[in-house]
Amino acid sequence: MDAALGHNPSYVWWSWLAAREIIMEGACWKVGHGRNIEVSTHKWLSHKPVFLGEARPKMLNNTARDSLIWKENGSNKFTVKSAYQVALQIKDQAQSEHSRARMDRPIWKKIWKLNVPPKVLMFLWRACSNILSTRGNLHRRKVQVEPTCGLCCQCTETVEHVLWECLLARNVWALSSGKIQKCPNEAPEFYSLFRLLFDKLTPQELEQWATVSWAIWNARNKFCFEKTQRHPEQILREATGFLVEYQRLNAAQE
Repeated sequence: MDAALGHNPSYVWWSWLAAREIIMEGACWKVGHGRNIEVSTHKWLSHKPVFLGEARPKMLNNTARDSLIWKENGSNKFTVKSAYQVALQIKDQAQSEHSRARMDRPIWKKIWKLNVPPKVLMFLWRACSNILSTRGNLHRRKVQVEPTCGLCCQCTETVEHVLWECLLARNVWALSSGKIQKCPNEAPEFYSLFRLLFDKLTPQELEQWATVSWAIWNARNKFCFEKTQRHPEQILREATGFLVEYQRLNAAQE
């Protein structure tokens, strides 16, 4: 449960650690001899009251081992169904922190109509909802990972940092043209940046911005997981070509 990310994690291992939040939320310790439990940090109380009926004089059992149990159902055994419910609870909690994105439904109706690949739209939604697996987000979810950006090693790796403020992102955007050049270099959060650009950019410019942001995130993943560094010109060129090709094929099918 306390395994660290490591120096060169695979994408699968990174994903498993991200999912560990569900296990840590749904599990708790069943007290035996008590020697494996950190009282101040480990979960060892279930949803039930501490004392049922009369107080028991013996809280520890010196012959029984401490064991992890699943507290989200009556059997105290892990099931996919109960884990799914825990995941939904975590998701609802995360989404409640970003209720502004849900409130701006007219804006999102326009966003879903952008002529970009579906995976770019899904990426944009995840970025605005702050649920991308940045180091900062993983650290906040109690995953043992250094929150500092792996690219610049200077700032906490938030969504807005990776896609807008980091040196790699700034170098990519410096090569772009149009109104993006006049936007501030820093953003309080990615959703605020998104709202600013939504008001300033044309639909075509917004499509370009979303696709390039997606490409920057992919370049970040390439560096983190494969130690492959991509040049800003290559990132911008491939993103632009990908968008143009998608729109060409999309137009041919209509």
